Amino acid sequence: MLCSLYCVSEVSAQGWIFPQKAVYLEVNDTIRLQCTLNMHSLKARGLNSSYLIFYNQSDNPVPREQVKIINSTTIEFTVDHAQPSANAYTCKLNDTWGIAIRTVYVGHKPQEVKDFKCRAPRWKDKMVCMFTPEVNPVTVNYTLQFDFHPTTQSLTCMLKHKRKTNMKKCVIEKGYRLEDEYYYFTLTAKNELGALSQSFVINHFDVVIPYIEENCNVDAISSDSAVLKWKKWYKYAFLNRDFISEVKLLSIYDDNVWQNVNNEGLELHNMEYVLPLRDLKYAATRYDVRIRMRTNSSEQGDDMWSNYTSCLFTTLPRRPDMPPNVAVGSFEHSNEKRLFVYWRELDKWQYNAASGFYYEVQMHRQDGTIKTWNETIGMIAEELSPDMDYSFRIRSANTEGTSENSSVVFVPSQRHRLAKPTIEKLLSDSGEFTLSWKPPSRDASSITSYTVFWCKTNSNSPNDCKGSINFTTVPSNQTTFVLCNGGVALNFAVSANADQHSSGMIWAACTATHKTDIGKLKPILITETASSSIHLQWNTECGDVVHTGYMIFYCNINEPRMQDCKEPELSINVTNKNQHSYLLENLKSYATYKIEIAMYSETHIGPRSEPAFSTTRESGELQKFVAKPQ
Repeated sequence: MLCSLYCVSEVSAQGWIFPQKAVYLEVNDTIRLQCTLNMHSLKARGLNSSYLIFYNQSDNPVPREQVKIINSTTIEFTVDHAQPSANAYTCKLNDTWGIAIRTVYVGHKPQEVKDFKCRAPRWKDKMVCMFTPEVNPVTVNYTLQFDFHPTTQSLTCMLKHKRKTNMKKCVIEKGYRLEDEYYYFTLTAKNELGALSQSFVINHFDVVIPYIEENCNVDAISSDSAVLKWKKWYKYAFLNRDFISEVKLLSIYDDNVWQNVNNEGLELHNMEYVLPLRDLKYAATRYDVRIRMRTNSSEQGDDMWSNYTSCLFTTLPRRPDMPPNVAVGSFEHSNEKRLFVYWRELDKWQYNAASGFYYEVQMHRQDGTIKTWNETIGMIAEELSPDMDYSFRIRSANTEGTSENSSVVFVPSQRHRLAKPTIEKLLSDSGEFTLSWKPPSRDASSITSYTVFWCKTNSNSPNDCKGSINFTTVPSNQTTFVLCNGGVALNFAVSANADQHSSGMIWAACTATHKTDIGKLKPILITETASSSIHLQWNTECGDVVHTGYMIFYCNINEPRMQDCKEPELSINVTNKNQHSYLLENLKSYATYKIEIAMYSETHIGPRSEPAFSTTRESGELQKFVAKPQ
């Protein structure tokens, strides 16, 4: 290889390539190179043209079918219908000695420039013109000149490469005329294959990129409106063009998506723009304002816009516009004593105040008495008799006052309530949750609708919500509800309704999770305790399409508050998914045990239930329980 490169410089000693200079061809022309061996060269003794071959610039031999022997000293390399390229071909003797190198350029004559444009930043001291040069293996050289009418002399603008682009640009500073509206350009392009001249007329005033001062002001601020003001640069009093303004707003509730503002009502007074901002959605909220401007012309391109100017303002607070939403049946009377009432919490932007938001709850008893209290979450819990009707009037409130309207949850007395439906199954499969239930055996004909409730949770309590509860109403002939993409871990409940009367909520006894697609059992029931055994039961309302069995984990502990195992944890594999009870045996007497159960599938195990605790009896004792959650 080293010899090959060295010997190429000794062209006169070994031979030569014809043509003797670089070759320039148009696309689809024929490349034709001839290599001739100098028979008087010492290296050529005993050899002829059959020992010659062309190599491309990758140092690979060209295809044999493109080479033919002309005579005993010369070969010819031919490529028909040549495509755009720039290639250097080397002729070698005996695959070793370089004869000569010839570069071949295949391209086209200069083509018309399609995107010539100019910009006048600020309308101050210069104009910048640019265009995209064509891609051409045959290098094109450009010259740009401009003049004015009437013509005095043509001026040349030096073309340079525009950084980080494939464009060429020129900056007109010397010769820039602020007051001339039209510039007349001539762009000349030349290469080895030809030349082309184009003329462009640029309306100077149409391509002004305006300057916008670096501050704006906001006055007359209310909870849903304000007046935005910004200055027009004083020099534009003499520019015979109007400007287009773009105003955008951003608040913390817009997910970092700037909102366009309607410019209707924009006025210009004494070189100051004034724009009323109406119907602002968020009270007591800081808004970030962005303003930019461009010349009102037919010139296209985002580069016509000025830089942004910005300012901040905060809307005033006001009382909440609405009460929270409620649903028929959004209550639960736990064990017919403790009453839970739920409502859908407002989004934070609906608080209409930066702080001090709460819910005002008034409970109207059947005897006419009223109790009022404030809550910051979407639930209350009170010890109340099941033998009375209750109406809960719920308003949204902040330091500015309470919402004009209220939402009402009616809780009928026990004797007027519908019987509760029975939840059959809560399934989860790849993020889709399916709740199924049976109508109550009593009052089924009176049912006019069902309400399905769900909420996120991270605890073992079936009626514990992390964040707001959600709900929807389904018709009386529907006993299945499907929720897609509802969350990671969800609690579900359902109520049966007859107009405004309801059964109240019945919660599914477990949490469905689409993180593992296997439900979390809750709660474990302890039905019998002896000195050496504990009898367990569990509810499998929660299920999934892949659940195949259960793992029971248990260990002896000091006390439930500590929960640390005194001894290694033991486990039992229950392989029958339809089994709902188990007797733990061979336990120590008068010892406290922590017990957890997890469902599993063929691929993974689900989350453990919250632990249940039970203490075995002294030897010979037996204690039975009415099955209830621990």
